[in-house]
Amino acid sequence: MFRAFATLEGTLRLLRPGFDLVGQARAVGSRRIAEALTPDRMRGTLEDELAALLPMLRGLPRRIDRIGDALEHGRLRLNIRLFADDQDRRLVTGLLHQALLTVIGAAAGVMAVILLDTGDGPRRATLSRRSTIFGRLVPSRCHAPVPDPQVWVAAGRFMATVLARRWR
Repeated sequence: MFRAFATLEGTLRLLRPGFDLVGQARAVGSRRIAEALTPDRMRGTLEDELAALLPMLRGLPRRIDRIGDALEHGRLRLNIRLFADDQDRRLVTGLLHQALLTVIGAAAGVMAVILLDTGDGPRRATLSRRSTIFGRLVPSRCHAPVPDPQVWVAAGRFMATVLARRWR
């Protein structure tokens, strides 16, 4: 809608450079409101609204009587369904996503601290002598190349930021 008004205003400025669209809209709007608030129009509007509300107002005492009767005889029941509304489901899903993101972030932080504490990097497990094929091919204490600990911390922060943007 705003794009249509911007296009209209641009077209009008090309056709008539001094034309004030907002001023003209205010003038026309105030005239229409003044016409709608005349006593004759107000009366007609009120009659139309009451005519539309009359069927509902006729059934209202009967409904109140039914509710009172059900309450008096112990038959009044309420049907409440959890998460029946889409907005409720979205709220709970969002809270669950934030909780999972918190757990993932905490785990990444703990892993980063553990990696910072290791001096020479992680070690592979020693293989048993029974596995002759792999025991001879892979040395018992292999050091895997470990990047600088600051890289691990930066990677954890990056993952937390990516996951936070994903679940917003």
